[in-house]
Amino acid sequence: MYFKYKAIKNGQTIEREIEAATASSAIDYLKKNGYFPIRIEESKKQEANIFSSFFDKINFNDVVDFTRQIAIMLNAGLTLIDSLEILKKQIVKSTMRKMIGDIDQQIKSGEPFSTALKKYPASFPNLYISLVKSGEASGKLGEILLRLADNLEKERELKSRLKTSTRLFNGIIRKLINEDALDEAGPLVLIPGHQIRFSPHQERAVQALLAQFAASPYAPPSVKEAQAGVGEEVYTALLDSGVLVAVSPEVVFRKEDYDRMLEEVCSLFESHETLTAAQVRDHFNTSRRYVLAFLEHLDSAGITVRSGDVRRLKGNR
Repeated sequence: MYFKYKAIKNGQTIEREIEAATASSAIDYLKKNGYFPIRIEESKKQEANIFSSFFDKINFNDVVDFTRQIAIMLNAGLTLIDSLEILKKQIVKSTMRKMIGDIDQQIKSGEPFSTALKKYPASFPNLYISLVKSGEASGKLGEILLRLADNLEKERELKSRLKTSTRLFNGIIRKLINEDALDEAGPLVLIPGHQIRFSPHQERAVQALLAQFAASPYAPPSVKEAQAGVGEEVYTALLDSGVLVAVSPEVVFRKEDYDRMLEEVCSLFESHETLTAAQVRDHFNTSRRYVLAFLEHLDSAGITVRSGDVRRLKGNR
């Protein structure tokens, strides 16, 4: 049987399918592999009407071109909103034009670019969103998108050489992960045994930074302080490898502290139907700044729902 699931891993919201005998065995597998299940249900596959949707469906090439065009305009000095407005007028494909218009409206309403992209997981995977979020936090979104466009074009070239579709390519990668031929580390796919290695100087800086996180797990150094302590490149490596989990452009936690907070908040909901930010703040004995960033992250991940000054769990875990 196939099951659709929504889970959290390394601070990333993941929605995929898994093959298992029962829902319980699927949940057990996810937990053993570092996932925090939020929702799981049996997948009822339906046949798509190919002729009515194929030609207007957003494909991988559309995403590659979109990324390159946005990157070029940002690096030319245009704002993100101006870039999206220009693309809306240039794009012919109606589905792309509609998606860009929606992203534009979300940003104008105050949402970060990375949050707006999360609405389209079929087009923008977790790695893409993670890199965009990193660019937003560092103020180098144009530069990050340019690198991302280069990598996507290399992937497009590889798929072209393999003469396979994006769906089949992703299916092959998923099969290799399930068979332990590849490892999944948050948004990254790695060769088993691969490790990011820092220079002695970088390693000392990393350990010093992690000591600061350990000394104050619920009021840790800010994103800017972390970047200043180890450098932007090393900071991004710590995010990509799952050592750190960014919950906003300003707030980041160690993974073990993030996981503990997530478990304790869910435990609090077992005895409280709703929670306020003040209750969560008092539980962790921290400031409102960190609690609000964490709770808003849970809202965007679909774990909690805000109603006025209170929050409740969304659905069943």
